[in-house]
Amino acid sequence: MKQNDLLQARSDDAELSVYELTEFVFCPRAGLCTHEQKEVLPEPETPPNASFLPIHDENELRFTLKATIGQLCNIVLGGGAATIVFAVMAWLSGWISLWCLTLCCFLLTTYAVCDRLYWIALILQNLKIWKMAASQTIDIHSPKIQYVHWCELIRSEFELTEPQGAFHHIPWRLGGKPYRLLEKGALRIPVFRPTQPWKDLYPQHFVRIAAYCRLIEAKEGFQSPCGVIVMPDSFQAIIVPCSAKSREDFKQAVLRSRMAIRDSEERNVFPPEPENKSLCRDCPHGRPQVFRNGKPFIRGDITLAPRVFAGRDGKRYHCLCGDRFHWDPPHDLAESLRPLESEMPRRR
Repeated sequence: MKQNDLLQARSDDAELSVYELTEFVFCPRAGLCTHEQKEVLPEPETPPNASFLPIHDENELRFTLKATIGQLCNIVLGGGAATIVFAVMAWLSGWISLWCLTLCCFLLTTYAVCDRLYWIALILQNLKIWKMAASQTIDIHSPKIQYVHWCELIRSEFELTEPQGAFHHIPWRLGGKPYRLLEKGALRIPVFRPTQPWKDLYPQHFVRIAAYCRLIEAKEGFQSPCGVIVMPDSFQAIIVPCSAKSREDFKQAVLRSRMAIRDSEERNVFPPEPENKSLCRDCPHGRPQVFRNGKPFIRGDITLAPRVFAGRDGKRYHCLCGDRFHWDPPHDLAESLRPLESEMPRRR
């Protein structure tokens, strides 16, 4: 039997995205929460960086520079003209209120000009990094993980493009859209940016790379021997090979995810608590939210009964994972909100 046949989905299997698949690898409970809430919680495939600048695309960065300079010119002309008009009116009338209005207009214009100059300087700094980047010989087919500079990778005769849509392979009922594609000849290298602060490579990252590579090969027919992880706020990039182990892990992840969804929908059986409780420490599904009557979490067409606890601040909290699986996830924020034993009311 071919590997493709093993990934063949049943007619009643649910549609899966690559992001959902990696959540199942991270934690089956997180995967189910993501799958069941995907119409409520959008898939964070392309998160913005902290500066909101397209630093990973030189052409977009130049376009942003041009637009920002245009904004600066409009601010100087508009704000300067308004300041002069108010100043003349105040001079002729002698009204203190007009002088105050002139001062406010001047201060606002100065603030806006300084703000635009700051962003222009930041863009020019990033463009200087692009200009200084030299082409490097990078072995895309290397079986080793490689840490490279993003600009130098692009300079290595790769063309950076944005996928027109998600890669969706109907026989697998699986789809996903990487952040960007690196193209050169018959090669298509998927690129994605982490949605959480970067710590290290984990199993879900290898599965995600393998999923994108396998979708590109199956759907588009191009070679995709590896993927690239680029940091949201820097030019650091990691080339991760799509090894035989990653491909096998991807296949097993698809099969386990389908099984978990079937068990949940057909038998109302859900995965056990994670053995490694540290996974819950900063998981968004276990992050406490203030409980508001009339705004429960929804699972399909079923309203989940809230599992509420009283915080030290007097407010009531709950979380998606706790409501969904009837337990108390040991999230860091939840632990800090729960009352200490000395603060608990004692029975008489």
